[in-house]
Amino acid sequence: MIKIEIAEVKRKIEVARKDIPNVPKLADEIVQLKNELNIEKEKEKKLAEELENPNNQKRWRDLGGDDPDQEALEAKIQVLEERLNNRKEALLEKELILDEITSLSEKLRTQALEGRQSSLELSEKVNEFQVRLKELTRKMMATISELSMFQATSLKLQQEKEQLETIVEEAKERMSQGLPPTPETEIEYQRMVRDKARYEQERVIIKLYYVIF
Repeated sequence: MIKIEIAEVKRKIEVARKDIPNVPKLADEIVQLKNELNIEKEKEKKLAEELENPNNQKRWRDLGGDDPDQEALEAKIQVLEERLNNRKEALLEKELILDEITSLSEKLRTQALEGRQSSLELSEKVNEFQVRLKELTRKMMATISELSMFQATSLKLQQEKEQLETIVEEAKERMSQGLPPTPETEIEYQRMVRDKARYEQERVIIKLYYVIF
């Protein structure tokens, strides 16, 4: 067993002797990697300073999305208000027509009771007015439903507008204090820094592993 171990040690020594000519080259690689690491550290320091500088307008990035801005929301609200007013006017007009038809229907019923017109003619007119009354009632109910829908949509857009205004004001306040616009951006930046540092550390460890073995 001792002879086997001695033979194994001699083999490792021979392998190590073969790698001796590569030592200067590996040492140069280590120096080069250290230089690259220093360069990357300088870049990281510069990026951190730019990110922490509240006067830097390029320290944020657009996350995309289709959220409407304040002007778009105001335009939508204005359009909905105009449509709402039109619906209200139409509803008022139908109510006036309904009142007029109801009044005429009552007059016709009164005339029928008094015998001033023939029963058949009055019955036809009453039926005609009742049909018109039902149709107008149906249209009026549909208009009321549509009006409620517009009101709900207008309220939702108003709430979205207020939320966006709050987010923008909070972001401006944080940026004036030298902070990221939102806590999420700070967390994302810290994660990127950690990932980059871990990647550089792993690269150095791998290079050192090849140097040693």
